[in-house]
Amino acid sequence: MFAGRFQKLFTIEDVVTRSGLDATLADAVGPLLDVALPVDHLDFLKCTNGVEAYGGYVRLFGFGPQSAVDFAQWNSENFWKFAWAGRVTPYFCFGETGWGDQFAYDIGQLNAGDPSVYFIEGLAMQPKKIAADFSEFFASEFLPICRLPYDEMTVAVRRTIGDLLPGEHVAYSPSPIVGGTELIENVVKLASRSAMIIAGDLALGVDALHADASISHLEQYNDADGCMRIKIVAR
Repeated sequence: MFAGRFQKLFTIEDVVTRSGLDATLADAVGPLLDVALPVDHLDFLKCTNGVEAYGGYVRLFGFGPQSAVDFAQWNSENFWKFAWAGRVTPYFCFGETGWGDQFAYDIGQLNAGDPSVYFIEGLAMQPKKIAADFSEFFASEFLPICRLPYDEMTVAVRRTIGDLLPGEHVAYSPSPIVGGTELIENVVKLASRSAMIIAGDLALGVDALHADASISHLEQYNDADGCMRIKIVAR
């Protein structure tokens, strides 16, 4: 049974929950990940080991193979964060939207006792504080978008493309960061890891352009680990 503060999750249609972690394992998650997860977040994991809502367009992660998205793998530097050249390394991501926007803690702040929650938008990974702690985030940010996302395009995309699996994202192709247009016909499904890596390649590539340069084209290649990468070629 969900603790009282999380009970409203049960009232929302189309929410997928999982068996909660037993108390011993939940209390060990923080030390195992070397992150001081707050007590209210641990209580949530005891209720449900991750959540997907609104057809997979909103997610909170869990721990281990029984979760849809595993904290440990998602926050591993070599999974996708490496493509952002340290920009996301200071953050522990514990949830996301289907567009790759992350919900996260600042690890340094968290370990010092500040459980502030940040929204990190997916195109450039710029953080914005949105809540003082997990409980506030859950009540004021997460529950509302489980019912209906603020972004009208998300609603339209779900209606057109359908639901997302836990390992899928949606993205514009071409990305707005390289001049693409935010039209529904330009939205595609991608594997989550690939989407986050490509977004990093594009964001850092645009940042590296000289002031007088413009984009000639994009080149696709595979790196040494076989990951698909994108290189911006300037003119």
